[in-house]
Formats: sequence, C-alpha cells, structure tokens
Amino acid sequence: MTFRPTLRSRLAVTYVGIVVTVMAVAAVTVTVLTPNIAQQRLQQGLQQGAGRGAGPGRASQSVAVPSEADEAWREALTNGLLVAGAIGLVLAVALAFWLSRRMLRQLTEMRAATERMAAGDYRHAVELASEAELADLGRSINALGAELADTELARAQLVSDLAHELRNPLSTIEGYMEGLIDGVLPPDTETFTTVAAEANRLGRLTQDLSLLSRAQEGALDLDLERVDLAEIIGVVSDRLRSQYEMKGVDLVIEIRDGLVVMADRDRLTQAVMNVVGNALTHTPLGGSVTIRGSVDGSTLRIEVEDTGIGLRPDQIQVIFERFTRLEPESPGTGIGLNIARTLARLHGGDLMASSDGPRQGATFTFVLPSA
Repeated sequence: MTFRPTLRSRLAVTYVGIVVTVMAVAAVTVTVLTPNIAQQRLQQGLQQGAGRGAGPGRASQSVAVPSEADEAWREALTNGLLVAGAIGLVLAVALAFWLSRRMLRQLTEMRAATERMAAGDYRHAVELASEAELADLGRSINALGAELADTELARAQLVSDLAHELRNPLSTIEGYMEGLIDGVLPPDTETFTTVAAEANRLGRLTQDLSLLSRAQEGALDLDLERVDLAEIIGVVSDRLRSQYEMKGVDLVIEIRDGLVVMADRDRLTQAVMNVVGNALTHTPLGGSVTIRGSVDGSTLRIEVEDTGIGLRPDQIQVIFERFTRLEPESPGTGIGLNIARTLARLHGGDLMASSDGPRQGATFTFVLPSA
C-alpha cells in the first residue's frame, strides 16, 4: 500500500521546515560573524585604553579578558539559540495544525458539496471562505451547482414537452385507427389523409429532434462551400411562396447578388426556412414578410421582418428555447427557431430577435461571417 501524506502533514512539515531553516541560518550566521565582530570591538577598546596611558602589565591583563568573555558569550548564544529554536518549533507546529484544521474544514465542506451534487442535490451552497483562493473555489462550486440545477430543470421540462408533442399525433392516429376498426369512420381518402398528416408530423418532430441533438453534441458535420445568400433566399422563397399566397401574406425579397458566405447549403437553407416559416405563422391575413440581405464589413446579415403579432421583452428572451410557442394553438413543433439559431452558431454566426412590442411585428436577424 502506497503511503500518501495528508495536506495537514504537508503543512506541518512545511512550517517546521521553515522554522528549522531560519534557525539554522541564524545559528550559522551568528556563530561565524559575531565572534569576529566582538573581537574587533574589544581590540579597538583595548587600543584606545592603551592610548590613554594604561601600562604594559595592565594591557596584558586586559587582553586575557576577551578570550574569557568570548567563551562565555558563545555559550550564552548557543543556549539562547537552542531555547529560541525550541519555542519557535513548538509554535510552528501549533500554528500549522491550527491553520491546516481550519483549511481542511473548508475543503471538507466543499468535498461534501460536490458529493451532494453528484447525487443530484443542487440546493445547498458552499459557504465562502475568507481566503481569496478558497473563496474563488467556493464560488465556482456554487456556480456549477446552479448550472447543473438549471440543466436538470431544462431536461425535465424537455421530457415533459416532448411527451406532450408526441401524445397529440399519436392520440389522433390511435383514435382514427380505432374508428376504422370499429367501422365508425369510413375508409375514405379524407380519413387516410388525416392519419398520414399526423404520421408526417411525428416524422418531422423526430427528424428535428435528431438534428438538434446532433448539432448540440457537435456531431453534425457541415459541408462548407462558398454560397451566395441570394441563392439561399431564392430557394426558400420558391418553397414557401404558395403557402404565403394561400394565407394572403406578401413575401418581399430585398437582396442583391454577391453576398457570399462559407456555409453548408442545405443546413443554412433549413435555418432560413424555419425563420421565414415562423414569420408566416405569426403574420395575419393582409400582412407582409420582408427578407433583406446586407453586408457590414466582414459580417453578412439576413433580416426577416414581419408585420405579425410582435414580441414582448420577456418573450424575446425565451423565443429560441425548445418547444416555446407564443400561442398554444400555433402549429408546428416549437423547436424551429431553436434549430435555426443552433445552425447559425455552427456556421460561426448567430440568430437574434427584436420587436417594438405586441402587434408591432418582429425582426429576426442572421449574422454570418463573410467569405
């Protein structure tokens, strides 16, 4: 079994080592230098006394005094150093154990906090220590606990929302199939079309969730190439034009050629289509949606501006969260904007929202690095 010294023993050894080192240096220094200095001082005193008329015999007696004084002084100095060293050693050991006990108590609390977090308990915060380094560590642990608590809450909410999203189409399909089996519903085109539409809704939801999961895990590969934003906007416009016409909403395109980005053509098209489709959903009959493209230095911008229901300030903060719907009866899965922002960030850009308030419309802006 390998011996592993504890932090307390390390601190104690450190303090004792410091005291012993200081005392050793002091002893060597005093022992070597002090006798020479004292001898010089005494010789100077004797010479000054001889200069004032002291006789030869008297001078000889005076010379014998420094040798005896030097021996006595050495003995006293040695004893004093030993006593001082013993007192310093005792104080160093006591101080080391007191400090180590205090420090270890705080570290023990932090260890207990991390163990509680590992067990799923994020409610207890660590008391901050007076030492700056330990206080920083405590703040980091508290921040980690808060982040884990938010993540756990988001995970639970995601499971709940996902179950809700899956329950509706499954219930519809189940009801129609039971009606067909019992002969209550006729096996006609309308019935099968409704069942197929709900099945397609389930398929889109699972595909969106798979895409979102792979993107957030960094497992989504992008096939980057030089892409003109006008081409992306043209594809989106062609795919959604009929839906805009059916709802009576104008789709206006204001973008010029030459706005080039390094992007995955299909993924960026999907991101823009999610935003433009979302704008159609929240724009009433007679309204309009305008798509603009512009360049600002090394940054390209795609703005999707609608004349729809608008956003409150609190809604702007949560509009990109998964399964967020401004209106409970709104169609869709509620993760389209989340996917769009995730894809924009994978391209080194971002997606932001702004609005002047309810019934004032909203603007969603893609910010992408220029190629």
